[in-house]
Amino acid sequence: MIKNEKHPLNHKLTFLVIGPMPFSMKSIAPLLKDENTRLVFIDGGLIHKGKLLKKAPLLCKGSISVGDGDSSKKQMTITKTDQNLSDLSFFLKTFSRQNNIGRFVFAGFLGGRVDHEVVNFGEMILYIRNWKKKSPLPRLCFEDKVEFLAAGRHEFWIDGIFSVASLEDNHIKVSGECAYQAKKWLKIGPLSSRGLSNQGQGKVVIQTKKPLIVFFPDL
Repeated sequence: MIKNEKHPLNHKLTFLVIGPMPFSMKSIAPLLKDENTRLVFIDGGLIHKGKLLKKAPLLCKGSISVGDGDSSKKQMTITKTDQNLSDLSFFLKTFSRQNNIGRFVFAGFLGGRVDHEVVNFGEMILYIRNWKKKSPLPRLCFEDKVEFLAAGRHEFWIDGIFSVASLEDNHIKVSGECAYQAKKWLKIGPLSSRGLSNQGQGKVVIQTKKPLIVFFPDL
């Protein structure tokens, strides 16, 4: 079980964003029953609409699709107008104007082409860097396997393996109920192995001076 306590949702919206790759329905099942969930299909992610329609017909009825249509034969609700952006980055740019979003959960974006996966991670970090609003940054999760953190202090409940990585030189602290702790600021380089394979057994506190990626491979 993993819970990020830094940003409670407080009835803000969760955007469940569906991509084209296979994903675990179990990881998103609670969101399908939540009245604060909004469903978005990113282009080729529409291949999953039939499956989701059986699980959450009302949620699917109010869903939208975003993209340029190159991976789907169906008409997009919102057509991408800037070909210099990927469908995912266009979605983030379009919906970043809303103030009532507490969380983005991306499903169907892992396990495909490695270049797409790495670039999508970069888009999440760029979104964090460019956040200039006074309101809290929405949580950014790839299912229950990856979470992207802004600079600051974050609390999790973790039972299992977790790893942390940065895309740039960074300083982090890790404390709480975990096997390997860094109670003083620890310098890590880009994609350094220093943050690999920690073991959580309860409340874990992660502090970071720059955007950070947390992986939960056991889930």
